[in-house]
Amino acid sequence: MKYNIKLNIVGDGSEKTNLISLAKKLNVSGQIKFLGMKSRLDVRSEIEKCHSLVSSSKLETFGINIIEALACGKPVVATDSGGPNDIIREQDGIIVRDHSADQLANGMRTMIDNYHNYNSSEISKACIDRYSDQVISRKLNKLYEDILRK
Repeated sequence: MKYNIKLNIVGDGSEKTNLISLAKKLNVSGQIKFLGMKSRLDVRSEIEKCHSLVSSSKLETFGINIIEALACGKPVVATDSGGPNDIIREQDGIIVRDHSADQLANGMRTMIDNYHNYNSSEISKACIDRYSDQVISRKLNKLYEDILRK
């Protein structure tokens, strides 16, 4: 099945040149934009414009871009790379257990095919309920109080 999608890639990693060549070879250059490095504000703007976020990291200790996407109500496809396992709930997106390109592509297809099942406002609310400044501040304050009491 052919999907009518656009892929925007943010960053200037070591594979950028290879990815541009591969996109040309596969005749999908018209569907992919390589945006290069972006400021945090520009990344947020890109997230707000998209339908979902894909994180293909092999090691992600936290994943601020994932939390930003969820806060904007965007479902996420992410590799099983540490941090995303604690962030992404089933109703928020898909965690790809195998780091292969085929499995990531399958995760993206699954996201596209089931996109209508994701509720943007519920994703955003749940993320804010877990990761807002106020929530994190309360958790840190409690942690510090517990440590000082000991």
